[in-house]
Amino acid sequence: MTDIALQLYSVADACGQDFIGTLRRVRDMGYTAVEFAGYPLPPEEMKRTLEEIGLKPVSSHGNIGNIDAEIDYLTKVGTNHIVLPAYRFESYEHTMESAKWLEDVGKKLFEHGIALSYHNHTEEFQRDEKTGKRYMDLFLENCDPKYVKMQPDMAWVTRGGEDLVAFVERYKDRILFVHAKDITAAEGALCAVGSGCVKTLEALSIVPHAQIVVEQDGPLDDKKWADLEKSVAFLRKNLD
Repeated sequence: MTDIALQLYSVADACGQDFIGTLRRVRDMGYTAVEFAGYPLPPEEMKRTLEEIGLKPVSSHGNIGNIDAEIDYLTKVGTNHIVLPAYRFESYEHTMESAKWLEDVGKKLFEHGIALSYHNHTEEFQRDEKTGKRYMDLFLENCDPKYVKMQPDMAWVTRGGEDLVAFVERYKDRILFVHAKDITAAEGALCAVGSGCVKTLEALSIVPHAQIVVEQDGPLDDKKWADLEKSVAFLRKNLD
């Protein structure tokens, strides 16, 4: 069975009220792995809890600004992947500085057996006035793929005006993880994976090695719980 992870930011409201109960509900929906969005438990307790429930800790949207603490936690919990979850490129110069900075962070993580990826939103697909290139491409072209991987958020790539399939094809060799997320064609509203306009299966076919992580932003309500369950069911139906 393919491991499909849930980015726990999707259920942050419930995690804040009952973290362990939320993990059990996530497992009952059909997810077999999680990507962290914060650490409510000490690493040894987190590792033990996940093992008891049947969830693998595959990744973390972590605090790159406190990298030593991240290395310590991820090593103890048994995770070898961390993601910079958000950043904003403001100019050509800032993008170049950011590429150098994140490459240096990636080198340090690499020494500890941890891979670093960058997670996009829509802003990175704006064009730099100086070069005419999209900031996302400019950034990735100027940091070593050995040390900085890419975690494409499928919905935000699509909403950013980029061709998702072409983007994944272009960077397939540096994609270890993907965020499976969908939006409606008319309103661009978040919806269950497989029910919107994002070319999810076509993109995933290009990177069959990539770990799939489902994510949905916004407040947690009954619709989101239903969407998260539909998402994992859709992926299992089409990938297992």
